Order: sequence, then structure tokens, then C-alpha cells
Amino acid sequence: MPGRWIEAQAFPLVVLTVLLVAGCSILQEEPGEQGENWVEERVTLPRYPAPGSLVAADIGRPGDPYRYFVDPASLSVGRDGVTRYTVALVSKGGGRNVFYEGIRCQTQSAKRYAYGVEEGFQGMESSDWEIIRQDGGSAYQYILARGYLCQPRGFPFEAATARDRLLRGNVPGLREQEGFR
Repeated sequence: MPGRWIEAQAFPLVVLTVLLVAGCSILQEEPGEQGENWVEERVTLPRYPAPGSLVAADIGRPGDPYRYFVDPASLSVGRDGVTRYTVALVSKGGGRNVFYEGIRCQTQSAKRYAYGVEEGFQGMESSDWEIIRQDGGSAYQYILARGYLCQPRGFPFEAATARDRLLRGNVPGLREQEGFR
């Protein structure tokens, strides 16, 4: 009889293991997952942002030479899991750089698709996905991803949710969020 008691005790563990393995395979189907099957969808450039349509994004980096603005109308999340948006970097002297970019929350990487020229976009010939860093030139992308575009654990917010977070401004707990690598 001791053998049956062990089998009875082991059965729930076997069931739990099967469920966990099944759950892991379901998670692999999330959009934007990096893997052999991930394919970036074809990108169509949005309209250039109209004057007054940009919303300030609180990046919160003391001493930063730029202020950052996002066009909520350009914000989208593709079937490939990439969150795409138009961002304007405005210097203290008034200089303005406008880009159309994408962020892959799952891989914490970003890509630039186009840059602004004379009130329009010029597509970039080729641009690679770059890992987003907390410092340097991609620091603003790190804060955009963390505070506005990506959920903890690497999945993108739906476009409407990300847009709402941008319009609300300073996201509570942005600096204290956990779950980001």
C-alpha cells in the first residue's frame, strides 16, 4: 500500500507539471515574441504630426538637453507586437528632431523607421533593432517603454491604453516599477 500512497501524492505534481508546460507554450504565442517565427510587418509611415498635436512625455531626466513629445494619433500596436509612434525631440534652443520609431516590448529593443524633413517623413533605408539602454541616446525610449508603452514582463499595452497613459502624463510609480529587466 505505501506505493499507492506515493502514486496518489505524486499525481497532483504530475498534473501541475503538465499544466505549467502547457502554460509556457501558450506564452510563446504572444505577439512580438522573438523567435524563428517572428516576422516584422510592413510599415506604413503615418502622417507628419500637425502643429499642436504632440503631447509632452515626462521623461524625468534631470539635465536632459531635450524635451520629448509623442503624437498620440500615430501610436499603434501591430500584429507583430511592435508599438510604433512618432516622437519629437526638442532642444532648449528650439531645434526639433522628429522620428517615427518602433519598440518591441518583448525584446526591449527599438528601431527607427523614418525621420522628419520639411514637414514630412523620409523613410530610412535600413535600420536595425537596437537594445534599449537606460542611459545615452536611447534613454528616452527606455522611459517611453517602461512608463507608457510596455507592461511589466514585456508585453505591449493596447494602443488605446498606451495613448491614455501618454495623455495622463506623469505615470504614478514610473520610477519604482518592477518587473522590467
